[in-house]
Amino acid sequence: MKMGKYIPLTFFILLVALLGYKTINTKPDNIQLVQNLYFDASKLKSAINNQPIIHPNNKYILHVCSSWCTTCKQNHYELIRLSNEKAIKIIGIIWQDKRENIDKMLQKEGNPYYDLINADEETIINLGISAIPETFIVSKSNRVLLKFSGEIKEEELRHAFYTSNN
Repeated sequence: MKMGKYIPLTFFILLVALLGYKTINTKPDNIQLVQNLYFDASKLKSAINNQPIIHPNNKYILHVCSSWCTTCKQNHYELIRLSNEKAIKIIGIIWQDKRENIDKMLQKEGNPYYDLINADEETIINLGISAIPETFIVSKSNRVLLKFSGEIKEEELRHAFYTSNN
């Protein structure tokens, strides 16, 4: 009889341990490995001066956002911290927004971007964007290595940037 009252407690402890193990040992749901997707920034014009975009000679982060997007605003603070590292260049794509709104946001909150691009429909379609924010890690050969959908965390993005191939 005494053992009978410990069965529910034992079951509960095993359940908590199993769920805790699964949570610790899984990657975030918003990260996707991408195959056969390329992004050629050389065809695009900078939103800063309408000149061809300055293309970094190494891997970079491509971030699609708007000033009206709540999650984009949360991600902005993560990108600000990440942009302090010289090895990491972040290129922003402005989607469905006015340049004046982006300028106000960047003046108020800081500018993490190496360059900004006004999105065109071809770029949005080619990247498979249906909602924002979307964040991509792009190799120096223009191959998209990883895609983050939604909220990002600085540590996760930094780790992915430095450990992704190329």
